[in-house]
Amino acid sequence: MPRVENGVNLDVPPGFTSRPATVADASAIFELIATCEVDADGVAEFDEHDVTVEFGRCGFDPGLDTQLVFEDAELVGWADLYRGRGNGDVGPTHRSRGIGTA
Repeated sequence: MPRVENGVNLDVPPGFTSRPATVADASAIFELIATCEVDADGVAEFDEHDVTVEFGRCGFDPGLDTQLVFEDAELVGWADLYRGRGNGDVGPTHRSRGIGTA
């Protein structure tokens, strides 16, 4: 995902909104990651502490290096970019709707 600057949001499909993540979002991000891991592998190997550690990486700025995607108040997708490597997930019930493409 390209770096987000000055609060510019992703061009998400209609019905979705996006914004950069904050540390306060760690629990919701963890829940989404865990849901995706269970869907893919049957077990979640990531925990909430892992999310907060990632927010503390040297040079990482959640306001510029992350995006969250919501349907209403539900977090349905997340992504980050750190040192040229991107990570992200879209919840299993929201795949094939253009979120990952955005």
